[in-house]
Amino acid sequence: DNGENVFNFYDNFAGTTLSSKWTAGASGGSYTVDNGLTIILPYNAPGGSYVYVSTSHFVVNSPQIVESYANLNGFYTSNFRIVPIALTQYNTVPWHASNGPNENGVGWVGDAQYYNTVSAETTTESNANDFESSQITSTSEYELWGIIYPDNGSVAVQYNYQNWGSTTTYVPPTPLFITISNYVNPSQNTYKTTYPINVYWVRARAYPPNGVMPSNSQPQKTIILVA
Repeated sequence: DNGENVFNFYDNFAGTTLSSKWTAGASGGSYTVDNGLTIILPYNAPGGSYVYVSTSHFVVNSPQIVESYANLNGFYTSNFRIVPIALTQYNTVPWHASNGPNENGVGWVGDAQYYNTVSAETTTESNANDFESSQITSTSEYELWGIIYPDNGSVAVQYNYQNWGSTTTYVPPTPLFITISNYVNPSQNTYKTTYPINVYWVRARAYPPNGVMPSNSQPQKTIILVA
């Protein structure tokens, strides 16, 4: 696994401790590292409980594609803001998305539009914009959650490498930290199962020139047979 030598930012959460690439905080929940990151916010956590893990120094300040390979474990999102990946103005708080205190940010977030779905959203201090083509329903598999940030005027998201929507509304300006988090407000009393977030790796890679991925083609060869 040589992702650190390939990508602008990469971490597969090897070992059992969070590396210095990250800063974290928790109230009413917890996070663990064991060759992967697990964020746990119990189903009965009181309102305002949170867990977040954000990059400590790395920020997106140029065209980038930021992705996490994460499993939401068949989530139910009643009042939980499950965030498998986001770009946020701050690295000292969870991303509340459209619920409560806000900030400049963009990402995938649970319960933003409908219970038991994950949506794409941009936010400012006073506005929120849902912009994906369709919400992601409950899944218990590792999925690729991506944010494409080509410039300060637009942003797009991908789900398993498929384009899932773009917007030019309330696009947060750089620099932006990478954040994974969960936040609940108010407390919920519908479900009695805790749904952790498991993250296998996180990476940031350069946005290709003009948004076109490079390709490799072989020149045709002509073979002449001589009798």
